[in-house]
Amino acid sequence: MVRDGNRMFISCSGGKISIFDISLPISQFQICVSNNKKQRIRDISFDIIRNYLFSAASDGEVCIFNVQKPGRERFAQVNASFESNPKIRAIAWSNSRSEGFLGDDDGVITFLNEKNGAPICNLYFPFNF
Repeated sequence: MVRDGNRMFISCSGGKISIFDISLPISQFQICVSNNKKQRIRDISFDIIRNYLFSAASDGEVCIFNVQKPGRERFAQVNASFESNPKIRAIAWSNSRSEGFLGDDDGVITFLNEKNGAPICNLYFPFNF
């Protein structure tokens, strides 16, 4: 679950992310977007400047959704999708650096290029330190 001001993004099994408007006393469902292969989503992140939603699925698929500005979520669409490590556990986005970060089960953090999703570098953190 990720919260952005008046919106909440909730992921569930089956590769779906539901977007809710929580500005009203009773939250309203806006739209449900899904990754291409309908795999379980392990983590989501949100870029508050560009209104991009990032998802990391259990098969290693990373999707970038353009969810538009508040009130226009019904026009959300997949901007990009690419394959990554199937051991991915976490995804994060840096607005200041315009880079994505993927963390996996092996202790590897991958820095991603904003334009094409290509890896910039990998950092390895062994668990037995």
